[in-house]
Amino acid sequence: ESVDDVVARAEREGVSAVGGPGETGWNTRELTVRDPDGYELVFSEVVDADRSFGDVVGDEGGEH
Repeated sequence: ESVDDVVARAEREGVSAVGGPGETGWNTRELTVRDPDGYELVFSEVVDADRSFGDVVGDEGGEH
């Protein structure tokens, strides 16, 4: 399932999102929901699987 599929499923079940869905700076799209017991669950998916790790973190070949 994609994050958007999880949003649709949660809405059908009457669960509202606590945060998101939205893109993060680390190349993912995330959604946070709260279950009936109060636990927060984060669903995440990769936005662009073709991006390299260096591109995502801004590493231009140098050491950190």
